[in-house]
Amino acid sequence: MKNICKSILDADKSILFAMITDNQGNFQCMDSRGEYLMPKELVKQMGGAWSAVVGGIFKQLAQYNGPFEYTIVKYQKATIVGLGVEEKYVVFTVKKDVSEELIEKVRKTLVTK
Repeated sequence: MKNICKSILDADKSILFAMITDNQGNFQCMDSRGEYLMPKELVKQMGGAWSAVVGGIFKQLAQYNGPFEYTIVKYQKATIVGLGVEEKYVVFTVKKDVSEELIEKVRKTLVTK
């Protein structure tokens, strides 16, 4: 599974951090370029909680709106993307803005692994 996180980082040099959890919030892997400053334990806790809570909310909304694709949260210093693929969630961080092309590239990386 660690190789998948590395492949996500390799998808684009703007990606600073990647983490995968299952739909229950169980941590699968995490990797960063070394520029990511949040403590890893905090990242694991938040990522797991994000996947469990958001996954549950989006699963309910999917009944009316179709399957969850992705969400983007923009901060002053970084943009965080949450992407759902099958029974997995990937959370990745980029320095600035994120394009739909990059999101699709990460999605394809996750599906092919």
